[in-house]
Amino acid sequence: MSDLRRQVKLLEDKMTGELDEGKEQTAKLRTWTEQQLKSSLQSHAEDNQELVSLLQDKMLGAESRLADRLLALEARVEKFDIQQNQADRSRHDQLKRSEDKLSRRITLVENNLHQELQLLKQQYHKGHSHIRMSVQFYGWEVVDDGASYTGVLLEPSQRPQNRGVYTMYHGTSVASARLIIANGFKQSSSGMLGRGVYVSRDKKKAASYPKNSSSSNRVVLELRVRVGRVKRIDKDNHPMQLTWHTHGYDTAWVPPKCGMISVKSGMEEDCVFDPKRVTVVAIADAPDTIRTELQELLAKTSKKSGRGDGDSADVCPLCKRKTQQGAQHIKQQCWKCGQNLCILMSKHFCPGRP
Repeated sequence: MSDLRRQVKLLEDKMTGELDEGKEQTAKLRTWTEQQLKSSLQSHAEDNQELVSLLQDKMLGAESRLADRLLALEARVEKFDIQQNQADRSRHDQLKRSEDKLSRRITLVENNLHQELQLLKQQYHKGHSHIRMSVQFYGWEVVDDGASYTGVLLEPSQRPQNRGVYTMYHGTSVASARLIIANGFKQSSSGMLGRGVYVSRDKKKAASYPKNSSSSNRVVLELRVRVGRVKRIDKDNHPMQLTWHTHGYDTAWVPPKCGMISVKSGMEEDCVFDPKRVTVVAIADAPDTIRTELQELLAKTSKKSGRGDGDSADVCPLCKRKTQQGAQHIKQQCWKCGQNLCILMSKHFCPGRP
């Protein structure tokens, strides 16, 4: 019995020793595992930090390269814009030079034609004065194109024919209308086309003047205008916009819708240099309270000046045709029979000849 207890005791002691040894080994294993985990975590942290630093360096490098490329691209775009602007200015300057050159050529041709025409007229008259005694004049027969009749009417977009007489309009105030009817027109000292009397074949254009005035202070006068030699002005800064009269023209004509910035309405406008070429013939539009007064003043002025009714036309006593306002027909003597003749007579035969 005692032996069995000793064996049990020995077995218990052995088991206790083994348990203690197992606990000790387990504790050592736990400590080693913890150390390994801690070391591994520390190593991973260091690796992560190194990776983050590397990524940051690469991102900074990429951003720097991208910024350099953007700067280079902006520089190329700016250079392209400068080159494009220079090319545009060059084309514009070239176009402007071409326009100026063409305008100068046209002006030169017009002046040359005008001079040649005057020279031909002088030579014609000079030649006739030299041969008048040697050539027998017996008569003629012509076809009349109707140009001797008054009241030639064209649309505002049609160019006034040289030497023609046209119905035009002038818008003004009530006070100015009285002065114009009584004393005639006076040159304006300045304007888009320089000095002259500003008129228009477009009644709507005239009806808009004076600007910033009420309808009770606006009068539209109907006119007969002898345009003389006409110059077309159809663009801003035209080389003859202010000097057309010095080049031998009597009237400057701005066609409608020609694109001139200075003509905001886009309507036709004319400037007649000599006020004597413009005659008031009727009151086209006026406030009812003043219309009768202006009509009576016009009738009185017309009667005093010998014009009579503004709508009537004088008749040439020789050819029996109507004359244009203020432009009497030219009369000459037949070189053979001495009879007074009008140059617009369709036929003339000297007495004694069939």
